[in-house]
Parts: sequence; C-alpha cells; structure tokens
Amino acid sequence: MKHLLVMRLSAFGDVAMSVPVVREFLEQNPEVHITFVSHFALAPLFESLERVEFFPAYLREQHKGLKGLCCLYRQVMRQGPYDAVLDLHSVIRTHFLRMLFHLQRIPVYKIHKDRRARKALTRREDKVKRMMRPMPERYADVFRQAGFSLTLSNRLRKTLRPLSAHTLEVLDLPEASQTKPWIGIAPFARYTGKTYPPQKMFAAVKKIAAQGNCLLLLFGAKGHEQTELERWKELLPDARVVAGKLSLSEELDVISHLKVMVSMDSANMHLASLVGTRAVSVWGATHPFAGFLGYGQTPCDVVEVEMDCRPCSIFGSKPCFKSTYECMHAIAPETLVQTVEQAADL
Repeated sequence: MKHLLVMRLSAFGDVAMSVPVVREFLEQNPEVHITFVSHFALAPLFESLERVEFFPAYLREQHKGLKGLCCLYRQVMRQGPYDAVLDLHSVIRTHFLRMLFHLQRIPVYKIHKDRRARKALTRREDKVKRMMRPMPERYADVFRQAGFSLTLSNRLRKTLRPLSAHTLEVLDLPEASQTKPWIGIAPFARYTGKTYPPQKMFAAVKKIAAQGNCLLLLFGAKGHEQTELERWKELLPDARVVAGKLSLSEELDVISHLKVMVSMDSANMHLASLVGTRAVSVWGATHPFAGFLGYGQTPCDVVEVEMDCRPCSIFGSKPCFKSTYECMHAIAPETLVQTVEQAADL
C-alpha cells in the first residue's frame, strides 16, 4: 500500500473543499492511504474518510515559527515512510516543509495557483473576467502530478448523518417543526466585502420565515454572531440558533439534514458540500470565476450582481476602493428569497 503525505494547513473553507477530492481519490485508488496535515480544529472534516489519518498542526503553539515547523516535520516523519508529499497549500510554511522532505529524497508536488490569472481577474483596470480552473481540480492536479489517476464527479453526494442526543436537545424541535424542510442560514463571513448587509439579510430571512412552511436554523460563531442571531430568533417564527452550541462534527450532522444552506462565500458553503446539501451563496467582492464555488454546487444558486469592479479580491480581504460595498448593497433581498424558494422548493 502506498502512503501519501498531504498538506493543507488552512484556511477553513479551503481545507473543507479538499475533502471531497481526497474522498474521490481514495475511492479510485484503493491501494493508497493518506496522512493529512492541517489545523488541529479541522479534524472532524475527515472523520468519515477511510484510509485517512489526520495529523493536527498547532501553528500558533508548538508548531509556530521555523523551530515549530521543524518540530512538525520531525513528528510527521515518524508517521512515514512516505511515497510522496503533496502540498495543496503552497505558502511559505509549506515551502519550508517541502524543502525538508526534498532533502530526504521524498518526491514532492505542489499546487499551481495561477497567481497571474488571479491578478488579471481582480485588478481595477483591464480585468480579464474568465472562469479560472476550479480549486478542487487544482487539488486533483497535484495527485495527477504524482502519477495517480483521478476523475472528479463534481456532484453533491447526500449523506444523512445521525443527530446526537445533545444536538436534539439544542434544537428542541416541536413535532410540527420536525416535518418541515430545514433551511440553514449562515449570514456571516470574515470580511465586509463577503458579508451581505445584516439589515438586508434579516429582511430576506424574515420573508422566508413568514411563509411558515420551513424551519430556520441559524449558524455562526460564538460571541457577537451568536448574540446577534439570538436577537433574530426572537423576531422569527420557527427559528433555532445553532451558533456556539454545537461542535463542528455536530454542526455537520445538522447541515446534512438541511434542504438548503444559505451562506456567503464562506466555509459554510463548503461544509454543505461535504454532506451533499445544496447551498445558495451570496457573493460580493469575490466571484465564482476565481474557482472557489463549493464542490458540486451550481451557478444557478449563486446570488450576485455583476459589476465592472467585481471581483476586486480573491479572498474578499481588500477594502472597497469606493468605500460603498455596492456589490453587496445592490443585491435585493427579494432576489435572495426567490433563489432560496426555488432551491428549497418552498
């Protein structure tokens, strides 16, 4: 059996996007097993995969800096030997790790991000607006470079996961709500350019809830997001707050039971893909042309307004040069509502 070391240290959504690729690779290459190195908190993303050993990286603690990376290298090497090292990240940290593996004469392969095309897509003048190679295919290309065959289906694979007693207690569903379709709402993102304005998002969610034919589950992080969603819940019929109450694994269990997940261009879209749930995604400063649409998700479920200045960023981190974030404000709540209704067949 061949043994591959695969590295994708961060970010949350990008690691999640690699999971369907790894799953389909292992199905098509039964003679291979993988050690996958990533941020320690992301281990639950891989728990359903056979022949994958997750190796946790603590990049702000014991694996911080050059000394920490050398420690990570030594620890990972003890899990070997490896037939090849595949770098799905290609950042300074993994460049350094690749060099160490190369010195041990282990074949190394890295992802090609096509930074020139990214720059052409996001520059303010003379944009080249064309669809770039999807990131899952770029991940798959690294496996192909290593000499393996891999054909991606790019299809959602619905996987209903059992709900734990703790999850059912958190949801606290009356019998009448259990038969309604569940709609996930994940209204937050890391950057302003990727976040639909809260007042518009709430207006859309309120219209969906007013129909009374679905159960809304509100997703977010602990702290401010959870507090805001608790406020929303008080104003919405048939809504439950999931934010801050469940583990990542339990959240995946719940997402697997959703009819539709409504998210930004964020990790929640990719979590939906992991369990085969359809995602309606809202895009502003970023654009599906960059190749980051969730695995198996379709353009018809993308909510956006085409503008000459879009996209201005690959990851949404750049401040709006107009200071207006018009790309998000131009999206009417009614447009989002209609897309969700069509996707969820409400």
